[in-house]
Amino acid sequence: MPLFAIHRKLDPKTSQDERELMVARSIGFVETPLRPIWRRSFAIQTEDRFETWCLYEGRTAEEVVWWNNECSVPFDEVRPVTQWRREDGVAPSAGTTMHWVRGQLDSGHEPSQIVRALQSRPEAGDARWIRLFWDDDRREAYAALTAPDADAAMRFAASAGLPCDHLDVVDQILPTDFAPLYENLGFIPYGGDD
Repeated sequence: MPLFAIHRKLDPKTSQDERELMVARSIGFVETPLRPIWRRSFAIQTEDRFETWCLYEGRTAEEVVWWNNECSVPFDEVRPVTQWRREDGVAPSAGTTMHWVRGQLDSGHEPSQIVRALQSRPEAGDARWIRLFWDDDRREAYAALTAPDADAAMRFAASAGLPCDHLDVVDQILPTDFAPLYENLGFIPYGGDD
């Protein structure tokens, strides 16, 4: 099924309870057949910014937009993306942080070149790639990398030919254990990871 990335710019003062409710609503609060399926979210939190990149499987972008409106979860845009991920399941090294790298490729480069570079050298020191997403219309790549610091993340991205126009530290990666939330609120549990 096609994959879509939903970008949300939210109020950084949103409480943890409100955030958990938003997550629970977007995962599944009604029994709807053939609805889009939430797969994963990356949250970026700074003092004055709270953004999430949420991944959904759905038949069309319109269906994903409908679902998020139905769940009363705000969003800024929905983009179709292609995903590549590591298959070896290697855990991040101790003392590393997840970084979210975004960059636009010029016309002389293709995402397949970056994927080949990442697959041939999936780590360098303590820096590792986890997932890569590609927005074909915008020629924009988004990568989840783990590294000890921002400089190491940028060096690793550059070594794979991945442009680094924006770099953020990922504050939280979902899914996580929402069992208590489901039990307390009666939401339908998430059906499994991708």
